[in-house]
Amino acid sequence: MMALAHSAVAAGAEASGGGIDIAAFVQPASAGSCVLNLLVEGVHCGGCVARIERELTRHAGVLAARVNLTTRRLRLEWTGGPERAEAFVRAIESLGFRAMPYDPALLDQSDRASETDLLRAIAVAGFATANIMLLSVAIWAGQFEDMGPATRALLQWFSALVALPAVAYAGRPFFRSAFIGL
Repeated sequence: MMALAHSAVAAGAEASGGGIDIAAFVQPASAGSCVLNLLVEGVHCGGCVARIERELTRHAGVLAARVNLTTRRLRLEWTGGPERAEAFVRAIESLGFRAMPYDPALLDQSDRASETDLLRAIAVAGFATANIMLLSVAIWAGQFEDMGPATRALLQWFSALVALPAVAYAGRPFFRSAFIGL
């Protein structure tokens, strides 16, 4: 999943370094206009969004320039040819932001894969939690019904056998983020 997200923007990272042509990421839109999707690094407030949108709408032929502050994605639409994309990226970079083109389809595919993985982890955690709680109720009730220590220990070990693989599987996203953070 991370590989898809990385490949969706990897070409864009090369683009701002001059490795590839940004115009290759331009997509045709309705009525002869062009659309370019960019990831903009360094956007952290509404003022940044306003500065970028204001700068881009000053260019002739720009139909729409919308920056999403949460995702730091810019969708730019203009009339004219794809060769104008380089000038727009330079205008964004002149404001102090780094812009990288990306393919929304690849990024959406990566997001869907990540969401599926997280949903699966939550389902495993929920299943394990329900079963461990049922075993815990039996252990608690056994304290009042003369449950022997061997039976109590067996139920506790069985709870551990359910919990350990569930924690290992369902905790993967957390452990992965913690490892990357280190």
